[in-house]
Amino acid sequence: MTQKPEETVRICPDIADRLRLLEQEVARYREESGKSEAEVERLKGALQDAEVEKSCKEKKITDLER
Repeated sequence: MTQKPEETVRICPDIADRLRLLEQEVARYREESGKSEAEVERLKGALQDAEVEKSCKEKKITDLER
């Protein structure tokens, strides 16, 4: 036997509040995830820049050693 959402809310009135809280929690986690992804991309860019700089310095050292 399946219940309609209205019947469930009537039987368990606190379920609507719980559902609302869970939706807020999901929204918060989604926002945090987006911020984390942006930070990962920023750090990947910084790492790539550092690798390019290191490569340039190693090339300069090699050129000076010749």
